[in-house]
Amino acid sequence: MHPSAGVNNNQHLNHQPYQQMSHYNAQQMHQQQLHHQLMTPNPYQQHFQQQMHPQLHHEDHLNMHFNPMSYPQQQQQQQQQQQQQQQHLHHFGHQIPAPPAQQGPTPQQPHLHQQIPHPLSHHQTPQPTPQPLAQQQSPQPARQPRQTKKQKQQAQNQDQADAQSQAQQHHMAMMARANQNDMLESSTRKVAPRSSDLFRVGPPFSISKQHQPVYCVGTDMPVTPLLHARIDRGFEMGETGSWIGYKRNYFTLVASFTLQDFDFEKFIGNKFYTYDKVNNKVNGFPPHHPSHPQNQPQNHPGHPHHNQHAGESRVPISYFAIRLVAKCSDEDVAISLIQHTAKRDKGPQFPPPIYPAVPSELPDHETVKVSCNKRNNNKIETMNKIFYFDRGNYYQEYNLDSYKDQSILKSYPSQSISKVARFERIQFTSSIRVKSTNTTARYFTLHVELLGIIEDEDLQIQPILLSSIESPPLIVRGRSPSSYHKDRTSGYRATNTPTPTPPQ
Repeated sequence: MHPSAGVNNNQHLNHQPYQQMSHYNAQQMHQQQLHHQLMTPNPYQQHFQQQMHPQLHHEDHLNMHFNPMSYPQQQQQQQQQQQQQQQHLHHFGHQIPAPPAQQGPTPQQPHLHQQIPHPLSHHQTPQPTPQPLAQQQSPQPARQPRQTKKQKQQAQNQDQADAQSQAQQHHMAMMARANQNDMLESSTRKVAPRSSDLFRVGPPFSISKQHQPVYCVGTDMPVTPLLHARIDRGFEMGETGSWIGYKRNYFTLVASFTLQDFDFEKFIGNKFYTYDKVNNKVNGFPPHHPSHPQNQPQNHPGHPHHNQHAGESRVPISYFAIRLVAKCSDEDVAISLIQHTAKRDKGPQFPPPIYPAVPSELPDHETVKVSCNKRNNNKIETMNKIFYFDRGNYYQEYNLDSYKDQSILKSYPSQSISKVARFERIQFTSSIRVKSTNTTARYFTLHVELLGIIEDEDLQIQPILLSSIESPPLIVRGRSPSSYHKDRTSGYRATNTPTPTPPQ
């Protein structure tokens, strides 16, 4: 064999491992390029992932590309792997960027990671600039584990806070819509005139003020009448403590009276009288008439009423009655009341009637509330026993002769006598003008009066005011409750409230 042939053969044998190694490196580079092209998201996917998850590292977008749901579970594992790699590189003193995390059990080869940036430039994929390890690590290496744990806890807390924030925003949006619907419904909802929601106890009345004395015929002893009244509908207290009503609204008032130390049986077994002054119309009696002043027993010096009522006319009381009137604090302003019929159309309007009445206690508020607008005959009959006294049934029950009756019951004009005077569907004929300059002290008052009905010389009935009670100052408004922004009532509806907008 030629010596040169041996040399060539040896050279061929010596170059063969290098050729195999270069072929292997080329094959590995080709596989790495294919691997990168498959595993690396395109620029559109990377832009979308960065917009949706700005807090993720650029290496985590690879996992999000193939398995988006695996990120919450793999985040902790990736952080641990990255920490181990950084500690290993720091131990050898390499100041190179951290290699990207690899999934699977395939062992990592350093020369493969050095070749990864070359395929990245193949399709112009944008990547963040690698930072030195000294900038990524904390200036205090001893506190690195605590910071890593803190960062992990902060990431978990941030995820929980984001979920709670989204749930809270959704809840606030739903509440805003619900409140807006409630405001619209409350502003447009109207209460029916017969609704029980309109009934509320109004202002209290004063104690009874006696204007003329009342005496019992059999004993000539004075009798003290006591009036009771209550507003069950139409007035409520405003924000400043004033009692407010509205001209267009109805109000309901009930009233009754009692005689002190007189029960009902004692009342119907007696008669009563009072005294009328000289200037009263009943003093036109002729001299021979028993009611003429010179024929009055009180004119005799021995009469117990001689010192008090000498020169006055003693007049018998035919029956008692209850009247409702309205007055204004300004005496120059006339105010009156009207009562509507039960029909809801524009029917006839009358002044409140004068109710002939016998003594009785005032029923409670709930009884008055239930008694309104009854249609059942049995219920109406039950309520009538509370509010009325039937004289005919009384005569039949006690076997009394109506013609021989000498009590005060015989003088009443009808068989059905009111025990409680019910003033329903009452309205004021005028209201107080808010824009007037002198309305600061102007107000209305309601007066319940107990009258003694007597007969004059022409046998015409005449009322004498015996006792009265009055309400506290009342403010009667002419417009709707929403028109008054000061001293509001329950009917106030804000019209300029901004509409709440739900969060985007």
